[in-house]
Amino acid sequence: MRTLIQIMFTAAFITTLPVSNSAQSFVNGLYKTENDFVENRLTDRESTNEQNRIQAYRGVLKVYRKGKSTVYKSGSVYGYQQDGVTYRAIPGRSWFSENGYCKVVSNGAFVIYSKQSTHHRSNGRVWYYYSIGINGKIRRLTKQSLTKDFTHQPEFLSAAQAKLDKHDLKEALAISELYAKFN
Repeated sequence: MRTLIQIMFTAAFITTLPVSNSAQSFVNGLYKTENDFVENRLTDRESTNEQNRIQAYRGVLKVYRKGKSTVYKSGSVYGYQQDGVTYRAIPGRSWFSENGYCKVVSNGAFVIYSKQSTHHRSNGRVWYYYSIGINGKIRRLTKQSLTKDFTHQPEFLSAAQAKLDKHDLKEALAISELYAKFN
């Protein structure tokens, strides 16, 4: 009985220990060029901690190394990775445009991105974008954008717009799989 209690206590203790997904998940770095991004080649790679991290906010990218920050204008770095999550620059020309960095949510031939907007009175909202291929032009994921890009593929367009009508994140993400099916 005593041995059984010790085993149960040990099992309970082990399950409360933090588990790392992989060594890759606590690394951050920059994709300085489109080619680096496509080839998944990180530069300025560091383990993430208080002294070494990356922060994107209001059109700038702050890279902290050994406690000192370097600031990059939005788009001057093609993308970055923070703790296993990849982000890509959204090109923008003015302060009020949708510039900044968006998170790669679903990778493949039809890539889906998300971006959390900020607002001083609320938490903002999440906007979804897409591109054809990992280095294609980023467009907002709307029926209008899909219509402009896929008029020559009416079956895919109809199915993709039906997914957007459901106003469900899982359905929107399924458009990526749908694209692979039709191409």
